Amino acid sequence: MDKVCVKLCPENDCTGCGACAAACSQNAISMTFDAEGFPRPQINYDKCVGCNACRRICPVINPLAKESDGEVYAAWALDPKIRRHSSSGGLFTVLARRILRDGGCVVGASLNEETGFVSHVIVKSEDDLRKLQGSKYVQSCIDALVLKTVLGELKKGRKVLFSGTPCQVAGVTNLAKRHAENLFTIDIVCHGVPSPTFFARVHKDIKDSTKGFISYNFRELDSWSTNANVDYEKNGQVENRPIQGLHSFYLDAFLKGLMHRPNCFHCKYSTTNRVGDITLADFWGIGNVAWEDVKDGCSMVSVNTPKGEVLFGSIKSDIFFDKRDITETINGGNEQLVRSSSRPTGRDTFYKDAARTGYKQIIKKYRLQLNAKPTLIRRLFNKVRRLLG
Repeated sequence: MDKVCVKLCPENDCTGCGACAAACSQNAISMTFDAEGFPRPQINYDKCVGCNACRRICPVINPLAKESDGEVYAAWALDPKIRRHSSSGGLFTVLARRILRDGGCVVGASLNEETGFVSHVIVKSEDDLRKLQGSKYVQSCIDALVLKTVLGELKKGRKVLFSGTPCQVAGVTNLAKRHAENLFTIDIVCHGVPSPTFFARVHKDIKDSTKGFISYNFRELDSWSTNANVDYEKNGQVENRPIQGLHSFYLDAFLKGLMHRPNCFHCKYSTTNRVGDITLADFWGIGNVAWEDVKDGCSMVSVNTPKGEVLFGSIKSDIFFDKRDITETINGGNEQLVRSSSRPTGRDTFYKDAARTGYKQIIKKYRLQLNAKPTLIRRLFNKVRRLLG
C-alpha cells in the first residue's frame, strides 16, 4: 500500500497554533522546535491514515471568517488590586473572573519559572488567575492535550474563555466549531512573537544571575510600564528590581521585530476585523486625555460579536469604560490593527548569530538599547511605591 503523504500548510505561513496536532485522532502530529526554536507540527507518516482532519482544522488552509469592526472602548477594572497585577487596565482578569463564577474555566498563557517556557494552561479557580495575568512577549506553546481538554469541557456544556494571539484563537475556534456555543474568545493585538526557546535561554541566564530569584515579569505590574523586572528574595522579604544592563536587550530586540516568527511579517490578522469575540490591547494613545486614573494603565477593548457583547455587558458594573474611536489607538501605537510588523534586515541573521555568539556581540551588531541603571532618587521612589502598594 502506498504511503500516506498529507501536506500541512506552507512552513513560512504556519503559526504554530497546534490545532492540527489536537485534531489528529491517531496522534500522528507532534509539535517540535525548529532551528530557530519555534514550535512546528511534524507528521509521523507511519501513524497517519490520511483522514485530512489536520488540513480541515488548519486556520491557514481554512481561514476563519473575521468579524466586522466592533465597538471600541477605553476601560479599566475598578478594583485596584486587579489593576495592580495587570499590564494595562485589567480587563482580562475581570472577564475571566466572570466566566469562572459561571462555573467555567479559563485558558491563557503562563510563564513556567522553572523552565522559562510560556505555555497555555487551564485555570478553574480565581486564585490561579495570577498565572495568566500580565503580558508575555514570546510565543506561548499550546499542547494538544490542553486543546483536547478544552473540547471536553465544551462537550460537557461548560463555558470556556480562551485568550491568545489571533492565530491561536483561530486555531481553537476551528477546532471547536461543533461545540462553539460556550466558547468565548479573547484575541490580543499582537505585535509578533519571539522564539520560546530563545527566551527560555534569556530567562535562565537572568535566573542564574539573580540571587534569590522568584519570578520574571515582562512588564511592571504596578504601573503602566513596559520595563521587564524580576522579583527576588532578600533578607526574608520579596524585593523587585528592573532588568538592567546586558539582559535588558530583549525588549528592544522584540520592539524592532528582530525575533518575530516568520509568519508575523505577513500576518492575516493585522486588521480591525477580528477573529475573537473580544479584542484586548493596551490603549496606547489614550494618554492625552485628562483622566487622572489613566496613568495606572488603560485597556483597549473591541467588542466584536454578539457573544462578546453579552460577556462585556456582564462586567460593566465592575469596570470604568468610555466609547472611543479605534483610530485613536491605531495612531497611538497599535498599528498592528491595520498592518503587519515590517521585517527588518537583521531578522535574517539574528537567530544564527544568537546561536553562536554572546549577548554582547548581538547588542553591538544590532545596535540594541539597554535599560540603564536608575538613579538613586529613582530607586528610592520605586521602593517607596512598592511599600505603599
